[in-house]
Amino acid sequence: MRKLLVAAALAPAALLLTAAAPQDVLDQVEAKATELLGQKGLNPTGWVNNGSLEQGGKASVKVSLKGGAVYSIVGMCDNGCTDLNTVLTDASGNEVDSDVEADDFPLLVTDKSGTFTLTVTMVGCKTSTCRYRLKSYSK
Repeated sequence: MRKLLVAAALAPAALLLTAAAPQDVLDQVEAKATELLGQKGLNPTGWVNNGSLEQGGKASVKVSLKGGAVYSIVGMCDNGCTDLNTVLTDASGNEVDSDVEADDFPLLVTDKSGTFTLTVTMVGCKTSTCRYRLKSYSK
């Protein structure tokens, strides 16, 4: 239920995509996501990851989360991106949460603590490479 509420709050952020440069678009979407999540009581944790991938490309990053909080990890991407997927797994490789919907704004939610692997997949990219950003928020 929490995930649905946060996802509904973030939907308007996708409207910000303009003809701006990819980095500017990511900055705009991040600012709007931070504003909307702030209205839901979620604040940035300071963890951000930026990257670029070609269509079909994958990248994995580590993220450490501490107990006692609910975390939302938001994915966002530039104008060339049409579908970005994220999967969060624990140290044993067990899936904690995933968002593999056909959209470019994936959202993961967990209240677990530990060091996790976050895998991002650029499923749809209309250009040679697409930029993405992952950012965590907590409540």
